[in-house]
Amino acid sequence: MSFAGNLKTIAFSDILQLVSTGKKTGRLMATHASQKKELFFHNGNLISATSSNTQEDMIGNLLVRMGKINKADLQKAVNIQQQSGRRIGAVMLELGLLTKPELAQYLKIQVEEIVYNLFSWSEGEFSFQDELKPPDDQILVNLDTMNLIMEGTRRIDEWLEIRKSLPEHNRLLKAVLNPNLRGKEVTLTTEEYQVLMLIDGTKTFSDLMEASPWGDFPTAKSVHTLLNLGLIQPGEVGESQHKARQESEQLLFLVVKVYSAAYTALERIVARKLGGAKTKLFYESYQAQKEQHSLIAGAVRDGYNLDQEFLFQQITKMPPETRLFRLIQALNSLLFQYLKVVSNALGENVVRAAVAEVKKEMALILLENSELNKKYDLENELLGTVKLAEL
Repeated sequence: MSFAGNLKTIAFSDILQLVSTGKKTGRLMATHASQKKELFFHNGNLISATSSNTQEDMIGNLLVRMGKINKADLQKAVNIQQQSGRRIGAVMLELGLLTKPELAQYLKIQVEEIVYNLFSWSEGEFSFQDELKPPDDQILVNLDTMNLIMEGTRRIDEWLEIRKSLPEHNRLLKAVLNPNLRGKEVTLTTEEYQVLMLIDGTKTFSDLMEASPWGDFPTAKSVHTLLNLGLIQPGEVGESQHKARQESEQLLFLVVKVYSAAYTALERIVARKLGGAKTKLFYESYQAQKEQHSLIAGAVRDGYNLDQEFLFQQITKMPPETRLFRLIQALNSLLFQYLKVVSNALGENVVRAAVAEVKKEMALILLENSELNKKYDLENELLGTVKLAEL
């Protein structure tokens, strides 16, 4: 039995309970903003979990944060992965960066953290599809779902308690040089000691959560302990690097989503007039544009279906300072070309109807993301090409 819903109306733990007790086999997908997580189950047990558009959940970044590999090793592995199409874990094995038992150990940690992160989601769409299996080349784990539910629920209960003493996310943290321990002998856990070593006065609490190799909950719990012991203290408000990166990703994803809706709306209009012949019209336009804008090469299927995840992955490989400009430039150019071809092929009346439909679809998505829309004046920026087509 397949099912779907929103995490506003059903808790993630209840979904896992249903999958576990029903001994279900299939895929659970959860999406929120630019984040997408896929969990695969076999007879109710979790065998795989992956996360897209979330740097913290990526196995390579986990290994860097835990000190198993360095950034140069990761970049080398990523370059080979992109050229070969193989999974990053297999590449790391080939390069000798990991042994098979080590890879299995770190994958288990990664999978658990992806799942525990979902316990904190209070909104987002989810769907479960029966009998879907993970890709053949994916390394699998075998985790008892009921144990995950109990641990995830325990973490949430404890989180509700410790968060009362945690600093604001934009507050810098610094070590206390001469802590007053009142003669007490202090023994720190491995997690607490490593978190303490990361606190250098330049990281906000949010930055520390991202930099720590231990995941959100163990890191927050360590900060709670260190504060209570008087080993660290909050400083002044600082600019969070993590928040800036997160907002940048959300902005890029929103732009991609807006143009994807625009292309789909335009395709509907043309399909009413040309039927199956629409594909040729769009495909030829796309072929001409991808020669000018390499960013969109491979990102469009059948000339009009925008592969949002693929494009997002491509754009995040570019220098941060030029990403947004190049993305809008490429997608705007393609949209303008589509409108031009539709006008030439079907006339002004059809293109006017198409423009109205495209504007409506783009505006609806921007309305759903009003904060980013207002902050970056996206409506004027993104609808500029469409307004030109009306002249």
